[in-house]
Order: sequence, then structure tokens, then C-alpha cells
Amino acid sequence: MNPNQYLFEKFSNLLNEEFSQTINEYDEGRHLTIGDTGFWISLDDKELIIGFGLNHTHYNFDYDSMKDAIDTFFLLLTKKRKSLITQKDQEYLKPK
Repeated sequence: MNPNQYLFEKFSNLLNEEFSQTINEYDEGRHLTIGDTGFWISLDDKELIIGFGLNHTHYNFDYDSMKDAIDTFFLLLTKKRKSLITQKDQEYLKPK
């Protein structure tokens, strides 16, 4: 088993344990998303790809560190998204 396949399997197991109701599988289980959050991971023969929306990073473990892939995975999975609505906008949008 290649390192990219091993890591994808570990990530897949974790996601299925924690988000089993919202996991979407595509391409025979080689592409996983969490509902409509924008977070996804994908596997091909040589690379593990981790992304959020259109932004993504390819990890080929002949050149890249497995630690970097793990860090990116958990950073994207746990980081809070910034709101583009300011306090002033919130006051304006409150129902009257």
C-alpha cells in the first residue's frame, strides 16, 4: 500500500466515524466530501489531494512530507471560517 493510499484510508475512516451522515463518496470511494461544507479529499495513483472549495493541494509522497498533508487536513477540518458580514451589516439586517 502506497503512503497516499494509507493516509487516505486513515482520513476516510476518521471522516466516516465523525461525519457518517454527511459524507458523500464519488469515484468508487476515491473522492470524499463532507456535505456541502466545501471540504474534500481525493486519491489517485500517485497523489493525495486535500481541498476546500476550488483551492486544493496535491501531495506526492515521493517529494512531499506526510506531516504536511496531515497538518493541512486537520487545519482545513478544524479552522473556523471568517464571516464576511460586519457588525454594521448585522445591525442593518436585523428584522424590525
